Amino acid sequence: GFIEAPTPEWINTKEFLRDEIISHFQDSTWKYRYTGIDTSPFRWEKLNDMRRSGCPYSTVSYQEIETAVGATGLIKCDGVNVNRYDEKIIDYTEEIFNQDKLEIINGYRFDNLNQQFLCYQSKSATTTYSDQWLVWNFIEDSFATFNIPSTCFGAYYSQRDLAWQDFTAANNLDYSWDDFQEGQNWLSYFSQKGAKISCFGTENGELMELFPFFSTDNGTNSGFEFTTKDFNPFVKEGQKAVLGYVDFYFDRPSDPGDYDPDYLLTVEFYVDEQQEPSLTKVINPSADD
Repeated sequence: GFIEAPTPEWINTKEFLRDEIISHFQDSTWKYRYTGIDTSPFRWEKLNDMRRSGCPYSTVSYQEIETAVGATGLIKCDGVNVNRYDEKIIDYTEEIFNQDKLEIINGYRFDNLNQQFLCYQSKSATTTYSDQWLVWNFIEDSFATFNIPSTCFGAYYSQRDLAWQDFTAANNLDYSWDDFQEGQNWLSYFSQKGAKISCFGTENGELMELFPFFSTDNGTNSGFEFTTKDFNPFVKEGQKAVLGYVDFYFDRPSDPGDYDPDYLLTVEFYVDEQQEPSLTKVINPSADD
Protein backbone atom coordinates (compact mmCIF):
# COMPACT_ATOMS: atom_id res chain seq x y z
CA GLY A 1 0.00 0.00 0.00
CA PHE A 2 0.92 3.67 -0.07
CA ILE A 3 -0.24 7.03 1.19
CA GLU A 4 0.04 10.28 -0.72
CA ALA A 5 0.57 13.72 0.73
CA PRO A 6 -2.52 15.86 0.04
CA THR A 7 -0.62 18.33 -2.14
CA PRO A 8 0.17 18.55 -5.87
CA GLU A 9 3.76 19.64 -5.09
CA TRP A 10 6.83 17.49 -5.71
CA ILE A 11 9.15 16.43 -2.90
CA ASN A 12 12.49 18.21 -3.35
CA THR A 13 14.40 16.80 -0.38
CA LYS A 14 13.86 14.81 2.80
CA GLU A 15 15.70 13.74 5.94
CA PHE A 16 15.08 11.68 9.08
CA LEU A 17 14.42 13.52 12.34
CA ARG A 18 14.58 10.82 15.00
CA ASP A 19 11.96 8.26 13.80
CA GLU A 20 10.07 10.65 11.54
CA ILE A 21 10.72 11.89 7.99
CA ILE A 22 10.70 15.62 7.27
CA SER A 23 9.96 16.27 3.59
CA HIS A 24 10.50 19.64 1.94
CA PHE A 25 8.16 20.07 -0.99
CA GLN A 26 8.27 22.81 -3.61
CA ASP A 27 6.52 25.36 -1.37
CA SER A 28 5.79 23.58 1.90
CA THR A 29 7.18 21.28 4.59
CA TRP A 30 5.49 18.06 5.72
CA LYS A 31 6.12 15.43 8.38
CA TYR A 32 5.63 11.73 7.62
CA ARG A 33 5.07 9.97 10.94
CA TYR A 34 4.01 6.62 12.40
CA THR A 35 0.57 6.60 14.03
CA GLY A 36 0.44 3.11 15.58
CA ILE A 37 -2.99 2.51 14.04
CA ASP A 38 -3.28 -0.77 12.09
CA THR A 39 -5.60 0.57 9.42
CA SER A 40 -3.51 3.69 8.73
CA PRO A 41 -0.03 3.23 10.25
CA PHE A 42 1.42 6.38 8.64
CA ARG A 43 0.11 9.85 7.90
CA TRP A 44 1.25 13.18 6.48
CA GLU A 45 1.14 16.30 8.65
CA LYS A 46 1.66 19.73 7.15
CA LEU A 47 4.10 21.86 9.16
CA ASN A 48 4.61 24.95 7.05
CA ASP A 49 3.64 26.43 3.70
CA MET A 50 6.10 29.36 3.66
CA ARG A 51 9.53 27.67 3.67
CA ARG A 52 10.75 25.70 0.69
CA SER A 53 13.89 23.92 -0.41
CA GLY A 54 15.06 23.12 -3.93
CA CYS A 55 18.37 21.59 -2.87
CA PRO A 56 18.03 17.78 -2.75
CA TYR A 57 21.51 17.12 -1.25
CA SER A 58 21.57 19.93 1.31
CA THR A 59 19.70 18.32 4.22
CA VAL A 60 21.60 17.51 7.43
CA SER A 61 20.16 15.59 10.39
CA TYR A 62 20.81 16.37 14.06
CA GLN A 63 19.39 15.03 17.31
CA GLU A 64 16.80 17.77 17.72
CA ILE A 65 16.56 19.39 14.26
CA GLU A 66 17.17 18.82 10.58
CA THR A 67 18.38 21.56 8.25
CA ALA A 68 18.05 22.33 4.55
CA VAL A 69 18.87 25.10 2.10
CA GLY A 70 16.01 27.14 0.71
CA ALA A 71 15.98 29.55 -2.19
CA THR A 72 15.92 32.52 0.17
CA GLY A 73 17.59 31.19 3.30
CA LEU A 74 18.80 28.35 5.50
CA ILE A 75 15.94 26.59 7.24
CA LYS A 76 15.65 24.19 10.18
CA CYS A 77 12.81 21.99 11.40
CA ASP A 78 12.33 20.51 14.88
CA GLY A 79 9.33 18.39 13.91
CA VAL A 80 6.85 21.13 14.85
CA ASN A 81 8.19 24.47 13.60
CA VAL A 82 10.10 25.46 10.47
CA ASN A 83 12.32 28.52 10.91
CA ARG A 84 15.48 30.09 9.52
CA TYR A 85 18.79 29.61 11.32
CA ASP A 86 20.77 32.17 9.33
CA GLU A 87 19.47 35.37 10.97
CA LYS A 88 23.07 36.51 11.56
CA ILE A 89 23.73 36.39 7.79
CA ILE A 90 20.15 36.82 6.68
CA ASP A 91 20.92 38.08 3.15
CA TYR A 92 23.83 35.74 2.45
CA THR A 93 22.05 33.09 0.39
CA GLU A 94 20.31 35.66 -1.82
CA GLU A 95 23.41 37.79 -2.39
CA ILE A 96 26.14 35.13 -2.64
CA PHE A 97 24.55 31.85 -3.81
CA ASN A 98 24.14 31.27 -7.54
CA GLN A 99 20.38 30.84 -7.67
CA ASP A 100 20.62 28.86 -10.91
CA LYS A 101 22.82 26.22 -9.27
CA LEU A 102 21.05 25.57 -5.97
CA GLU A 103 20.49 21.93 -6.89
CA ILE A 104 24.23 21.13 -6.58
CA ILE A 105 24.54 22.33 -2.97
CA ASN A 106 25.76 19.52 -0.73
CA GLY A 107 25.48 19.45 3.05
CA TYR A 108 27.51 17.59 5.68
CA ARG A 109 27.89 17.51 9.48
CA PHE A 110 31.48 17.45 10.79
CA ASP A 111 31.03 16.46 14.44
CA ASN A 112 34.73 16.66 15.35
CA LEU A 113 34.64 20.45 15.05
CA ASN A 114 30.89 20.91 15.69
CA GLN A 115 30.53 22.30 12.19
CA GLN A 116 28.15 21.96 9.27
CA PHE A 117 29.53 22.33 5.74
CA LEU A 118 27.55 23.52 2.73
CA CYS A 119 29.44 23.59 -0.56
CA TYR A 120 27.79 25.90 -3.08
CA GLN A 121 28.50 27.81 -6.26
CA SER A 122 28.84 31.55 -5.75
CA LYS A 123 27.71 34.15 -8.24
CA SER A 124 31.36 34.94 -9.00
CA ALA A 125 32.34 31.31 -9.67
CA THR A 126 34.41 30.52 -12.75
CA THR A 127 33.75 26.75 -12.65
CA THR A 128 30.65 24.63 -13.13
CA TYR A 129 31.01 23.17 -9.62
CA SER A 130 30.84 24.57 -6.12
CA ASP A 131 33.66 27.00 -5.37
CA GLN A 132 32.93 27.95 -1.74
CA TRP A 133 31.81 26.44 1.57
CA LEU A 134 29.51 28.04 4.11
CA VAL A 135 30.56 26.72 7.52
CA TRP A 136 28.11 26.86 10.45
CA ASN A 137 29.32 26.08 13.98
CA PHE A 138 26.11 24.66 15.41
CA ILE A 139 27.37 24.95 19.01
CA GLU A 140 28.52 28.58 18.88
CA ASP A 141 26.00 29.57 16.17
CA SER A 142 28.67 31.32 14.07
CA PHE A 143 29.41 31.31 10.35
CA ALA A 144 32.53 31.31 8.15
CA THR A 145 33.35 30.98 4.45
CA PHE A 146 35.99 28.69 2.91
CA ASN A 147 37.20 29.20 -0.67
CA ILE A 148 37.52 25.50 -1.53
CA PRO A 149 36.32 24.14 -4.91
CA SER A 150 34.48 20.85 -4.34
CA THR A 151 31.58 18.69 -5.43
CA CYS A 152 30.36 16.66 -2.45
CA PHE A 153 31.08 15.40 1.08
CA GLY A 154 31.37 11.95 2.59
CA ALA A 155 33.32 9.81 5.04
CA TYR A 156 34.99 6.46 5.62
CA TYR A 157 36.06 4.55 8.75
CA SER A 158 39.71 3.76 9.38
CA GLN A 159 40.37 0.02 9.49
CA ARG A 160 43.29 -0.09 11.96
CA ASP A 161 45.39 1.99 14.33
CA LEU A 162 48.16 4.09 12.81
CA ALA A 163 51.66 2.66 13.30
CA TRP A 164 55.23 3.88 12.75
CA GLN A 165 55.42 2.33 9.29
CA ASP A 166 52.43 4.42 8.14
CA PHE A 167 54.33 7.70 8.46
CA THR A 168 55.90 7.72 5.03
CA ALA A 169 55.88 10.06 2.04
CA ALA A 170 53.76 7.55 0.12
CA ASN A 171 50.97 8.04 2.68
CA ASN A 172 51.44 11.83 2.85
CA LEU A 173 52.43 11.37 6.48
CA ASP A 174 56.15 12.19 6.31
CA TYR A 175 56.39 14.67 9.21
CA SER A 176 59.26 15.85 11.33
CA TRP A 177 58.80 16.13 15.09
CA ASP A 178 58.29 19.88 14.77
CA ASP A 179 55.37 19.33 12.37
CA PHE A 180 53.22 17.59 14.96
CA GLN A 181 50.70 19.77 16.72
CA GLU A 182 48.74 19.59 19.93
CA GLY A 183 46.19 16.79 19.68
CA GLN A 184 48.24 14.71 17.23
CA ASN A 185 49.36 11.69 19.23
CA TRP A 186 48.81 7.94 19.48
CA LEU A 187 45.69 8.49 21.58
CA SER A 188 44.21 10.95 19.09
CA TYR A 189 40.80 10.03 17.73
CA PHE A 190 42.14 10.14 14.18
CA SER A 191 44.91 7.67 15.03
CA GLN A 192 42.51 4.96 16.15
CA LYS A 193 40.77 2.13 14.36
CA GLY A 194 37.14 2.94 13.61
CA ALA A 195 37.69 6.71 13.43
CA LYS A 196 35.30 8.44 11.04
CA ILE A 197 37.42 10.31 8.49
CA SER A 198 35.51 13.04 6.68
CA CYS A 199 36.25 13.72 3.01
CA PHE A 200 35.23 15.91 0.10
CA GLY A 201 35.56 15.48 -3.63
CA THR A 202 37.12 18.01 -5.97
CA GLU A 203 36.11 18.94 -9.50
CA ASN A 204 39.21 17.09 -10.75
CA GLY A 205 38.10 13.80 -9.22
CA GLU A 206 40.44 13.99 -6.22
CA LEU A 207 39.38 12.77 -2.77
CA MET A 208 40.60 15.01 0.07
CA GLU A 209 40.58 14.18 3.79
CA LEU A 210 39.60 16.63 6.53
CA PHE A 211 41.73 16.64 9.68
CA PRO A 212 41.22 19.25 12.42
CA PHE A 213 44.86 19.29 13.56
CA PHE A 214 46.60 19.80 10.21
CA SER A 215 47.25 23.43 9.28
CA THR A 216 47.88 23.06 5.54
CA ASP A 217 45.54 22.95 2.58
CA ASN A 218 46.81 20.03 0.50
CA GLY A 219 50.34 20.90 1.59
CA THR A 220 49.97 24.66 1.08
CA ASN A 221 49.67 27.14 3.94
CA SER A 222 46.19 28.63 3.97
CA GLY A 223 45.33 32.19 4.97
CA PHE A 224 42.14 33.64 6.39
CA GLU A 225 40.20 36.87 6.58
CA PHE A 226 37.40 37.89 8.89
CA THR A 227 35.27 40.97 9.49
CA THR A 228 33.69 41.74 12.86
CA LYS A 229 30.34 43.33 13.51
CA ASP A 230 30.07 46.96 14.67
CA PHE A 231 31.05 47.10 18.34
CA ASN A 232 28.87 49.60 20.20
CA PRO A 233 27.15 48.47 23.42
CA PHE A 234 25.34 51.80 23.69
CA VAL A 235 23.57 51.79 20.33
CA LYS A 236 20.12 51.48 21.97
CA GLU A 237 20.78 54.68 23.90
CA GLY A 238 21.87 56.49 20.73
CA GLN A 239 25.40 56.86 22.06
CA LYS A 240 28.71 56.20 20.32
CA ALA A 241 31.63 54.29 21.82
CA VAL A 242 35.41 54.57 21.55
CA LEU A 243 37.48 51.39 21.94
CA GLY A 244 40.59 51.76 24.06
CA TYR A 245 42.17 48.53 22.78
CA VAL A 246 41.39 45.33 20.89
CA ASP A 247 42.82 41.90 21.80
CA PHE A 248 43.46 39.13 19.26
CA TYR A 249 44.14 35.60 20.51
CA PHE A 250 45.84 33.09 18.22
CA ASP A 251 48.65 30.52 18.14
CA ARG A 252 51.98 32.06 17.20
CA PRO A 253 54.84 30.14 15.50
CA SER A 254 56.83 28.03 17.95
CA ASP A 255 60.13 29.66 16.97
CA PRO A 256 60.15 33.42 17.79
CA GLY A 257 62.94 33.96 15.28
CA ASP A 258 61.10 32.30 12.42
CA TYR A 259 60.09 35.30 10.34
CA ASP A 260 57.47 34.17 7.84
CA PRO A 261 56.40 36.95 5.44
CA ASP A 262 53.18 35.03 4.74
CA TYR A 263 52.35 34.89 8.43
CA LEU A 264 51.34 38.51 8.99
CA LEU A 265 48.23 39.87 10.65
CA THR A 266 46.83 42.98 8.98
CA VAL A 267 44.28 44.85 11.11
CA GLU A 268 42.09 47.54 9.57
CA PHE A 269 39.86 49.83 11.63
CA TYR A 270 36.73 51.44 10.20
CA VAL A 271 34.88 54.33 11.81
CA ASP A 272 31.09 54.41 11.50
CA GLU A 273 30.12 53.64 7.89
CA GLN A 274 33.38 54.63 6.22
CA GLN A 275 34.47 52.50 3.25
CA GLU A 276 38.20 53.14 3.76
CA PRO A 277 40.06 52.17 6.96
CA SER A 278 40.97 55.01 9.31
CA LEU A 279 43.89 53.00 10.71
CA THR A 280 45.88 50.00 9.47
CA LYS A 281 48.36 47.97 11.52
CA VAL A 282 50.51 45.04 10.31
CA ILE A 283 51.59 42.62 13.04
CA ASN A 284 54.16 39.84 12.70
CA PRO A 285 53.11 37.12 15.19
CA SER A 286 56.59 35.57 14.97
CA ALA A 287 58.43 38.67 16.24
CA ASP A 288 55.97 41.07 17.88
CA ASP A 289 55.00 40.68 21.53
